[in-house]
Amino acid sequence: MATLIRRHPLLAYYVLTFALSWGGFVLVVGPSSLINTNWQAEGKFLSAIMVMLAGPSFAGLLLTGLIGGRAGYRDLLVRLRTWRVGVRWYALAMLPAPIVAASVLFTLSMASPLFTADNKAIVFLGGLGAAATTILEEIGWTGFVVPRLRRRHSVAMTGLIVGVLWALWHFLQQVFVSGTYAGGIALPVFLLLSVFAALANLTAYRVLMVWVYDRTGSLFVTTLMHGMLTASTIFWFTPIATGALFLANVWLVAAVMWLLVGAVAAVEGWLKFGHTNPFRGSDGHVLKNSVAEAGYVRLGGVDQWVMVRGENVANPPLIVLHGGPGMSEMGFFRHFNAPLERHFTVVHWDQRGTGKSFDRNIPRSSMTLDQFLADLDGLVDIVRRRFGQEKVVILGHSWGSALGAIYAARFPKKVSVYVGAAQIGDSAAGESSSYAFGLAEAERRNDIGALKKLRAIGPPPYPAKSVFAERTVVNRLDGQMRLGIMWKAGRALFGRPESSIFDLPNLVRGFGFTLDAMWAEVSKLNLLKLAPVSKMPVVIFVGRRDHWVPPETSVAYFDALTAPSKKLVWFDHSGHEAFVDEPEKFNATMVELVRPLASVPAAESAAARLPVSA
Repeated sequence: MATLIRRHPLLAYYVLTFALSWGGFVLVVGPSSLINTNWQAEGKFLSAIMVMLAGPSFAGLLLTGLIGGRAGYRDLLVRLRTWRVGVRWYALAMLPAPIVAASVLFTLSMASPLFTADNKAIVFLGGLGAAATTILEEIGWTGFVVPRLRRRHSVAMTGLIVGVLWALWHFLQQVFVSGTYAGGIALPVFLLLSVFAALANLTAYRVLMVWVYDRTGSLFVTTLMHGMLTASTIFWFTPIATGALFLANVWLVAAVMWLLVGAVAAVEGWLKFGHTNPFRGSDGHVLKNSVAEAGYVRLGGVDQWVMVRGENVANPPLIVLHGGPGMSEMGFFRHFNAPLERHFTVVHWDQRGTGKSFDRNIPRSSMTLDQFLADLDGLVDIVRRRFGQEKVVILGHSWGSALGAIYAARFPKKVSVYVGAAQIGDSAAGESSSYAFGLAEAERRNDIGALKKLRAIGPPPYPAKSVFAERTVVNRLDGQMRLGIMWKAGRALFGRPESSIFDLPNLVRGFGFTLDAMWAEVSKLNLLKLAPVSKMPVVIFVGRRDHWVPPETSVAYFDALTAPSKKLVWFDHSGHEAFVDEPEKFNATMVELVRPLASVPAAESAAARLPVSA
């Protein structure tokens, strides 16, 4: 039995909690009294509730000891005693209480003149008393369940799972009081509506609680937050609120809770719109051999977002490596380079810490070139197995060109063609050239503001926090920061089903996190030493107006590179993103020059699916 419990701790908790709570509740009130018309007169409700609370607390403590022993109890105590988390988290934990109380009081006062100040005071004091018991629930729900679910699920999903089970755990309590509050509504209808309202309410609130716990690690603050809900929603249980008024109160609170969840989701970037539309023929049916999938793949112990699109899975796989590090370009390629999907099976990947793959729990120590190479190798193997291909085409842009070139040099048997866009050579030399251009152009224009900013930054090497500032000045000076371009970029990033404006918070956070964690290493990369030889054909795309990765550094790498065949392609009207500035030429070159070089065996079967979870 102990082995079974250790193997399935969450299932053991749910079974034990529901058995103890529901069994004890029925034992106290009696099966015949589960539904009555005056629960206050019964005098059993308080005793029944205390017995119910014993379920999650007993199950949580028992299983914590059984699985974790003394170390488990010490960890639980540490989280319970963690209270120095910042005033803002206490404010957020207590925020729902006045909102809920005010909304319910307003409804009651408007609907019933009998609801006097004395009524409010009595109910409020009762709520404070009830709030003190919430620690008994949270020892189990937050102390035991939430940390284990968070190992496998996001904050939002963890909150939804726990919230649904938490709401169902309250079911017998709702049945017991339903006869008192049904008023003129038929009991089955009232019970159904109140159960769904509680499900909506408690699920939303649990999502908020998991978020607060995830950000603070404090079981104390989470318990306080639960107590505030109990103290405020005790207003529901005033005898004046019955029937439709009771339901209105509960649904009003549920609406408020989901508005709060929506606000947090928008700020935290939880709303990751990530479906991708299938390929359809003229008859409206999905193309038989096409693929259109998007979801998370586990790479190096971290869930990372991958999208795969292609009209025919027999086409060679093309893995696109975005720049940055930390700058997702999936939206750009979908907007400007979708024609490639007719000739390749295009695999887009938000790398560790980037865009949809951003997660606050990613260890900073894992943000290294070697780890990214390991992640890429895992993805390449998945793609090769998925499509029955021996090799893939690698297309790397900017930082992705460094990652891709080094990977191709280390794993030549897995890569058919390497394509570098804004190809990095000697990073330090490129940074010096970029800074020198900005300084010279600012002096030529007598741009005092730009000169002041660049001189404040100073010549490279500079820290990560200065990179974006330098790039912004250079972009403005070379004419690439124009309103039309910015509008086009915004439409590309957020105007497709694969991404939305709700992805913006994680795009920004991911870029800052990744750049800060990796810049010291990335800024010193020298591919003339790290990848001087390629055993497959190489194609390099160079934007003549690129002042982020200056053309001379790309050309220097190209000239020094030893490869069975190599081709340098100039984009005369492009800056750093040739695939955006000259998409027609970019796409045509990929199809006419790169595609014939990707002579890999065609896939025999597309029965297997990429192991993604949308």
